[in-house]
Formats: sequence, C-alpha cells, structure tokens
Amino acid sequence: MFLFDKNDQVCKNWLMAKTFLSTTEVAELLGVTSQTVRNWIKDGLIKAYRLNPTGSILVK
Repeated sequence: MFLFDKNDQVCKNWLMAKTFLSTTEVAELLGVTSQTVRNWIKDGLIKAYRLNPTGSILVK
C-alpha cells in the first residue's frame, strides 16, 4: 500500500516516470479495490494491456 502525501514531489516524479502501473498500484492510488480497476478495464474506462494470457495486467 502506498502511504504518502499526494503532494509530495518525489512521489509525483515517480508516478510521472512510470509508463505503466499494475492494477494493484492503480487501485491503491485511487482508493478502490483491484477488482474495481479490473471492472473499469473490462468496461473500457481504463486502457490496459495483458502481458500474457494468464499474466499481469498493466494500466497505461
């Protein structure tokens, strides 16, 4: 879980440097569950890519 002040410049730089986030990272940042993020992906609200048929999903 990310425990940081969202105004912290170091964290902003880290987020901007990452091209992709995992569904877990997105969920933690938005304060929702990973399942909610997966539902948003399924509904087309978030663009994501699967690494392989049974592997991790990366959110862009």
